[in-house]
Amino acid sequence: MENPEIKTETSSSYKGQLYKQSAMVVAGLFGGPLASAYVVAHNFKVLGDRTKMYLTWIIASLILVSDLVLNSLFPELPGFVSSIIVLILLIGLMNWFQAKAIDKYIDEGHEPFSNWKGLRVGLISLAIIWGIIFIAGFLLQLL
Repeated sequence: MENPEIKTETSSSYKGQLYKQSAMVVAGLFGGPLASAYVVAHNFKVLGDRTKMYLTWIIASLILVSDLVLNSLFPELPGFVSSIIVLILLIGLMNWFQAKAIDKYIDEGHEPFSNWKGLRVGLISLAIIWGIIFIAGFLLQLL
C-alpha cells in the first residue's frame, strides 16, 4: 500500500536543459538575433519564468524591426554591425538575468546543452530566414 504523505518528485525543479552563454553566442553568430532570443527564451522557460520568456520574444521582435529600420535608413552601414550590437546586448541581458541560475544548474550536476546545439539553433534560424526571403522574392516576382 502506498503512503500518501510520501511524495515522489524529482530533486530538480528544472523543466529541461539550459543553454550556456557560449551556446547563445554561437546561435546568434550563425542565426542572428532571433536565434539568440530563442536560446534566452528557452532558458527562461526551463527556469519557470514565463513572463520573462514572453518579454524576451517581444523585445527580440522590437529589436528586429528596429534593426531593419536602421539598415534601411543607413544602407551604407554594414549589416553585421547592427547584428553584433544586438548580440552584445543579449549577452549582457543573459548575464544579468540568467548567469547565476545557469551556474547553479551546472553546480547541481546538470549538463547544459553543448555549443553544437547552439550551432544547430543558429543554422535552423538561418534556414528559416533564407526560406522567408526566397518565398517573399518568389511572391514578389509573381506580382
